[in-house]
Amino acid sequence: MLDPKNDFVFKKIFSQAPELLSDLINAVRDDQPAITELEVLNPNIEPEDLTGKHIILDLLAQDVRGKRYNIEMQVRRYNAWSARSAYYLARMLTEQLSRGEDYRQLKDPIRLIYIRKNLETRVFPRWVAVAILIA
Repeated sequence: MLDPKNDFVFKKIFSQAPELLSDLINAVRDDQPAITELEVLNPNIEPEDLTGKHIILDLLAQDVRGKRYNIEMQVRRYNAWSARSAYYLARMLTEQLSRGEDYRQLKDPIRLIYIRKNLETRVFPRWVAVAILIA
């Protein structure tokens, strides 16, 4: 059996079944209207995406209202959580507008991080949307 905590397996499962990804997001957004339709913006894993500072195996999704989500399965510790999260959120913002477009059109990016329980969670900055502990 494949472990869904593996980055590659996580992305394959949820990019091929957007309805499951909607359920995963809705499970932690109980105070928000349910997402009924979701588009995965980066369903493919390209060989060149496996190196460098890219949003690689995270899922990028957008709901019908235009809200964008970065969903990540994290089982390794990073020394620069704050900077890494800021980078990901900044990319989600900058990819929304083209030159000359009104900044008021920006939709808040939402970052969901599913993290292994034994990792240090105090390093998450307060503006990370949700860090969900998993076994």
